[in-house]
Amino acid sequence: MSKFEENVVRLTSEEGDQFFRIGRDRTVVLVPCVEFDGNAAAAFKRLAGRGIIMPDKAAKQSLIARVANCTSNPTITLATRCGWVSDGFVFPSGKTMCFGAKQVEVGFDLVRTSDKVMGKGKTWRESVPGNLRGQHVPIFALCIPFAAPLLALVDPNRNLLFELVGKPGIGKSTAQQLAAANIGPPTRQAGTPYIVSLSHLVADPVAVMERHRDLPLIVDDVCEYLGTAGKPQRTKALQTISQHLLAGNARNGNAPPVRTIALVSSSRPILTSLGEGVQYDANLSEKVLTIPLAEDRPHGIFDKLPEGMTGHSFANQLVDAAQVNFGLAMPRYVKALVKASAKDREKVIEQINRHIAQFRKRAGVGTNNGAEVRVADAFGLVYAAGRLAKDYEVLPSDLNCLAAALACYRLNRAHHRHPSPFAKQLPPIGDRIRALLDDDATLRASPKGKPSARAAHAIAEANVIRGSCKGEDEL
Repeated sequence: MSKFEENVVRLTSEEGDQFFRIGRDRTVVLVPCVEFDGNAAAAFKRLAGRGIIMPDKAAKQSLIARVANCTSNPTITLATRCGWVSDGFVFPSGKTMCFGAKQVEVGFDLVRTSDKVMGKGKTWRESVPGNLRGQHVPIFALCIPFAAPLLALVDPNRNLLFELVGKPGIGKSTAQQLAAANIGPPTRQAGTPYIVSLSHLVADPVAVMERHRDLPLIVDDVCEYLGTAGKPQRTKALQTISQHLLAGNARNGNAPPVRTIALVSSSRPILTSLGEGVQYDANLSEKVLTIPLAEDRPHGIFDKLPEGMTGHSFANQLVDAAQVNFGLAMPRYVKALVKASAKDREKVIEQINRHIAQFRKRAGVGTNNGAEVRVADAFGLVYAAGRLAKDYEVLPSDLNCLAAALACYRLNRAHHRHPSPFAKQLPPIGDRIRALLDDDATLRASPKGKPSARAAHAIAEANVIRGSCKGEDEL
């Protein structure tokens, strides 16, 4: 038996497609089984194109006979795409994490630049998320990448797009770079950046989406692209966002839709820019979730600044740290998630849904309004991802993901009701408390003691004061 003949294996993808893995020396080619139908001309052409050439007719006949008798290996699942495959997870670089009964073998073109890693996880935790305590918007942005792999577990038919909107120079790109550092280079100085431009996404949506299956998609260049785009270009951008990014349509065949969560930044809401002369479905507003950063925020994306630092110097410090410590958090998080899912998938799903339900309750959202629930659950999913990242020791245990998610959710809801600066939308907190105390259903709190149970409950239900729950974040 020749060395060539010993390297023929029949594999089945998760979608049920059949392939032969044919190898010679160090060259391995995946050939769809259907290409061996008839005279197998398509198969031999594919093999020759990859350097495996049949020297004569006898060699061809021998291979045809070999594949005809080759049965599928039931212990191996062929990954024809990145993301969740069977019980495992495959990164675009081909890095595979699998703890289930089946092995996962990679059968797609790899993106070698996507697996670059630098620094140490402990240093990243201390210098990036460790310096973000109390910074609601940056913490929320940092948690968004961790939410992307969760879609497959709890909401596989719904992609999301979060957009940071505000004037230039307030740190929106910094938040994106810190989020990107979870999985790859945050800037060009660090390597091929994980962040994708909108112009690239619009030009080749299929390729871009496939590389971000079950992973975050971080998009910049929105203002530059839409600011100069005419109606045809904006129409194409809308189709890319609605059909590819949010609906997940990436390629033909049996592959499922691409699941992803996008983080975008712009000086104007993206639907506002696209909507000038371009028609779009109003339901997109439930999936395109704006986080407005009003001009009256003194520190831009930051809620406070370290002593002696400006917003610019603080942002530079964070990005400098991320440029030498990146690509560490996401693999560790996914590995822990896959391992937990392989052990008890239903338990992981229950845990995620419990965090989402908790967020919905803390946000004061009832279950009767479907649209409001879907929006709250989108922010709740990011909160759940942050909680898991803390459980998996990827994020610092004292990082308040709940406060961050609630703050960003309320910014979004204020913008949705009144598209103007957030600070002008909320009455002073004293007015809200006085309104509660004037309500007959609320008992007054004693100045010498703790509020009664009814008063505390009513205040909590109105989102004025939040205490802590056992085992949960404190506001």
